[in-house]
Amino acid sequence: MTSPANPAVSNTPLLTSGADARPVAWRTWSLAWLGLAIPTAIIASLANPWLWMLVMVWLALSVALALGLVRHIDLLHGQVADYAARLESARERIDSLATRDELTDVWNKRQLMELLEQHAAQTRRSGSPLCLALLDIDHMRNINAQHGERVGDEVLKRFAKAAQAALRNSDFLGRIGGDEFLLVFPASLPAEAEVALNRLRGALATLPLADLAPGLTLTCSGGLVRLTPTETLDAAIGRADEALGKAATAGRNQIHQG
Repeated sequence: MTSPANPAVSNTPLLTSGADARPVAWRTWSLAWLGLAIPTAIIASLANPWLWMLVMVWLALSVALALGLVRHIDLLHGQVADYAARLESARERIDSLATRDELTDVWNKRQLMELLEQHAAQTRRSGSPLCLALLDIDHMRNINAQHGERVGDEVLKRFAKAAQAALRNSDFLGRIGGDEFLLVFPASLPAEAEVALNRLRGALATLPLADLAPGLTLTCSGGLVRLTPTETLDAAIGRADEALGKAATAGRNQIHQG
């Protein structure tokens, strides 16, 4: 009874070696060809000196051509590898732009809502809690007006970074427009989510901003809600927005539950 052939062996092309198969094959065939050409030249020289000279010229030109082809193939191989790396980098960049907010690098609104829909569906099946918090950076319009959009953009970046640091690994956030961010707390009760939100407020109080503008400080207001089993996400976000409005009316820099 014969054992089956190994596909990895039987399908391996002769004189190839992985990613460098073509350059290796060219070098091998060039050396093999020279191994035949040199003895031929020696035999020819014994018969006729003039033929010897012609063969040597032919041999020199052939060697130069063979080496030139090998170098050219090596160069092309390197260029192809470089282009492949650039294409992969561009693909990763496109994928990132499709899901990430370009300025703050948190989830963009579309990706955030997709993730939120998945967690909401899981919550409805299992009955586990799910909390949402809608946050606004306080007085963001004044920051842009007084210090310019460059400073405003940097404030958004630092706020997003501070918010990510305040969250647990299971929590996530996204920018849904302007200076408005939505934070999601899976499997969390409102009291647990509020701990993370107050941790964020504390981090903002000590966030270094003097390099952007002297005396610049940063606070935020938020509306926190727990998703009920029967309500839509739009309804829950609407309740969070109402709670956010109450926090702003009450003086900002605080979290209200809806």
